[in-house]
Amino acid sequence: GGPTRASYTILASNAFNSARKRMSVVVRKDRQGGYGPEYLLLVKGADNVMLERAADKHVGLEADLKEFSMQGLRTLVIGSRKLSEDEVRSFQAKFDQ
Repeated sequence: GGPTRASYTILASNAFNSARKRMSVVVRKDRQGGYGPEYLLLVKGADNVMLERAADKHVGLEADLKEFSMQGLRTLVIGSRKLSEDEVRSFQAKFDQ
């Protein structure tokens, strides 16, 4: 199979700020073929903040980030997590308050 197109709808966003050092969005990915939607939390942020929250450690990532910083490069780490429909509803109820 070749490339496929996906359609995403942003349901909520939490803008970057200096206290959190990250931003996040909750999206609904509409799936083809009669399957229901898939919900995702997408996050990007400062490496030190994101690595604290990572469920899995990626071999070599911390060494690569250290090397990049020694070269004076700025880095961002991106993470994602699948959400259940119940988690999305709960989040939206709190987000809308």
